[in-house]
Amino acid sequence: MTTTIEDYRAFIASRASDNKMKGFVPRPMPLPYIERCLNLYSCPADIVFDPFSGIGSTGYQALKMKRRFIGTELKPEYAFQAHKFMNEAEATAYNLFGGAAA
Repeated sequence: MTTTIEDYRAFIASRASDNKMKGFVPRPMPLPYIERCLNLYSCPADIVFDPFSGIGSTGYQALKMKRRFIGTELKPEYAFQAHKFMNEAEATAYNLFGGAAA
């Protein structure tokens, strides 16, 4: 099963209404901002590290832009969602072992 950007938006919306997160509204950084930062401060094949990865917005964009990514996250549900987004980005954009995805 692939995860799309619509799934990403639905996940954010669902987290905002989750009882565990009462009073907390997640604010993921918009992908165009991440893209701009990656263009300014990294090159293709660089390793991008995000110590507070959340649901993986930075990793998603990094993989789409042919960067390698390492991220950490304390909340298992966020880490699981990030993993799904990494798989989507990797499958649609770039093979980290050299060349276009099959």
